[in-house]
Amino acid sequence: MHAIEANRLVDAWEQGQGQHPLYRALTLLRIGQPEQDIGALSSLAIGERDWRLLELRRRIFGDRFDAVATCGQCRERLELSFTAHQLPSWAPVPASNEMEFEGRTIVVRAPTTADLLDAAAAPPEHRVAVMLERCGGADVPESAAGAIDARVAELDPMARIELQLTCPACRHRWISLFDIASYLWNEIGDRAMRLLRETHTLARAYGWSESEILSLSARRRQIYLDMAMGA
Repeated sequence: MHAIEANRLVDAWEQGQGQHPLYRALTLLRIGQPEQDIGALSSLAIGERDWRLLELRRRIFGDRFDAVATCGQCRERLELSFTAHQLPSWAPVPASNEMEFEGRTIVVRAPTTADLLDAAAAPPEHRVAVMLERCGGADVPESAAGAIDARVAELDPMARIELQLTCPACRHRWISLFDIASYLWNEIGDRAMRLLRETHTLARAYGWSESEILSLSARRRQIYLDMAMGA
């Protein structure tokens, strides 16, 4: 890991268990920014949140992404590989932006994690109305939802990262959404479990505490593991 303490990573993984995926994204953010308040992080536009998660992922795991996808046409399994530089770039999002809809002016702002959490807590039939009120105003009609979505996509393009895929077997083309929060969470889970297994091995071999073991550098921890296992 690069400048991220192992114990901070394991703590975040433990805290994220059972959390709503939207809130879990904020828990992940605090791995690299532990001084940041959750409330402040929840007020970031989704594009900025995901850009910060992408930067965190680059610090811990590097630029390369490997993933798999399944063709919806012929069920062929695709192995994907791309770098962070191939994903959309981020730019500061305006606090608000005016748009015209059916002869009226609507002041639109990009949604935040706090907005999405409020919508997720509402009954399914009310979620669109919640998002419209939060991002467009209390009296915005639901008929404006499509226009507001399009304007938000212009304001905050990194909030929706799309991968354009082509099946090598049948040439079927489709768009797949890339969710950096879910991708990073899975990687963090794998790394945390590996760290805990290493901690178990070293604790049995040397009697050290978890905090002592996790405070070791990755290189030194591996040396002790090799010795404990007779390598």
